[in-house]
Amino acid sequence: MDDSNRLAEYREYYRSRAARYAANPLYPETAAAERAMADAVDAATSFEDLRSKAIELSLAMGHALARDQANARAAVYAETGETVRAQGPAEVLRSVASTADAPALASMLGEIEQRTGIAVTVDELTRLWAMSLTTLENVETWRTAQVPDRWRSELEQLATEAVATEREAWTQVEAEGRRHQAGWSFDPEVARAERHRRLVPVAAEVFEQRLAEHGSLVRGGR
Repeated sequence: MDDSNRLAEYREYYRSRAARYAANPLYPETAAAERAMADAVDAATSFEDLRSKAIELSLAMGHALARDQANARAAVYAETGETVRAQGPAEVLRSVASTADAPALASMLGEIEQRTGIAVTVDELTRLWAMSLTTLENVETWRTAQVPDRWRSELEQLATEAVATEREAWTQVEAEGRRHQAGWSFDPEVARAERHRRLVPVAAEVFEQRLAEHGSLVRGGR
């Protein structure tokens, strides 16, 4: 295949890329960068001519894509109150312009994803307290049930065993948290944050009651 035919294929390829991003409102900067590359390919008279512009334009496309993706994620996280997840795109937006080539850009994005991913993992351990809700409801039922006295010891045994099981499970949660972040412990205020609270669809008074019970029964007063 001669250079003229190869250039024709490049023109078709980059025009299709530009059209794809132009049709997506989430990628305005990427669409502009892709259009600039498509225009450069259209204007090129040879591969040597194209090579003189391609490296800079390719990096601009990478920067634009990283910014568009970060802005889209930041918007979703702002809407849903995901303040910890929002740290990743915020860091990308602060850092992307400082990368001078494609390997540096890829390395920067990977490092940010790994670092902020750990923070997200630790933060989401908070949500696991709600896994004990059914047990806490059962314990309340067993301990407040109006039953003959001869059944009370049996119900109390059920409650005691259920609490012990939840405590053992929570010990594993705490160990996992400390594996990622030294000294991690459950914070009830974090559990009340919008990003976690919205996942527990119960009335406020029930939420606070169960959260307190989780502290006294499962976390042992912690």
